[in-house]
Amino acid sequence: MALRRWFVRRWLETVLSLAFLGGLGLTFLALNAPLAPAMPDCASARYFCVGMVAAVGEVQDDGLNQQTWEALRRSRSADWVQVLETKNDRDYAQNIAFFAEHGYDVIVTVGSAARAATLEAAGKYPDCYFIGVDQPPTETGRDNLAVLVFPEDQAGFLAGALAALVSETGHVGAVCSTQALPSSWRTCEGFRAGAAYVDATTQVNVLYNNAYPIQQAARATTWAETSVRMLLSAGVDVIFADSTATGQAALATAVAQRTRIIATGGDRYRQWPEARPYLLTSILPLVEPGLLTLVRAAARAQAGVMPCMPEERPFFALPPVPDRCSAKQIFPAGRYVGAVGYAPFYEQAALIPLEAQIRLETIRQALTDARLETGVPAEKP
Repeated sequence: MALRRWFVRRWLETVLSLAFLGGLGLTFLALNAPLAPAMPDCASARYFCVGMVAAVGEVQDDGLNQQTWEALRRSRSADWVQVLETKNDRDYAQNIAFFAEHGYDVIVTVGSAARAATLEAAGKYPDCYFIGVDQPPTETGRDNLAVLVFPEDQAGFLAGALAALVSETGHVGAVCSTQALPSSWRTCEGFRAGAAYVDATTQVNVLYNNAYPIQQAARATTWAETSVRMLLSAGVDVIFADSTATGQAALATAVAQRTRIIATGGDRYRQWPEARPYLLTSILPLVEPGLLTLVRAAARAQAGVMPCMPEERPFFALPPVPDRCSAKQIFPAGRYVGAVGYAPFYEQAALIPLEAQIRLETIRQALTDARLETGVPAEKP
């Protein structure tokens, strides 16, 4: 009888929780509970629960949302993981509050648009650990907030290296929104550096739209189309672009002109079938290594184990744990730099020489291990 009452109570808790989600307008997507038969009591010390607040859009986006969710589902530290989709920017605070008020130990938020809500929640819920994926770092002094960022210069460097490796004309180009946007500048200067690293004789044209304010420059689609045509007429045979609307318009123009492209911001092969014959690869942030290390650190901190975490990259390759750790190193609050990589070459694999593929992977590994620097400063001089 007692066992029957326990299952009935668990069933009611699950139903009521789902009803609560529906009443708030939250989208409950999926669960993963290797230890619990139903939604557990996350406020209990028995379970280590991780909640993910996705960026606006679908979780299965072939981008940051999907990478983050798949990484969490593979976490060995978590007993229970759950994700809430976000319909618009106003939902971030509501979604975070749901997890915090249900006793979740770690709340992972995705994308720069969630930054303000994450920062506010970290102060409001000091007993939760917060991890912001791809969010600008902020000096908060809060011991329960870590942000996982990805080096834009390395992303561009990989793109530039690949472009130089496969170019037949020895002339490659990038179309970027504006130098005033730090992420765009680092990405596109990384492209310039990567092409030069592979072949100093490669001609590299990087075009910025500096005539408009940042918001307009990031949506300057007509300028992007004109810029691509100018590059193609000059002999460029590989086009790269940043992840802004300007950059996406540039890539679309290149595809329409049957020119090979390198994308960024997600696996565009799955998202953009029309581009597949011309898409060499997509440059991607590698979410899983860094995110799972941060989740594992939070689990150990909650359990009273104090792993010493390095304060800078490569943090997912942990050094030997010393006997004593500073208070800051119990949970690695602050800024942590992850790694970048690239999507499969798919149908382009047969067209990219094996030597070029090996060289690109060697460069990626050297960047990840900090054996190779891009030479691009953190801020524009």
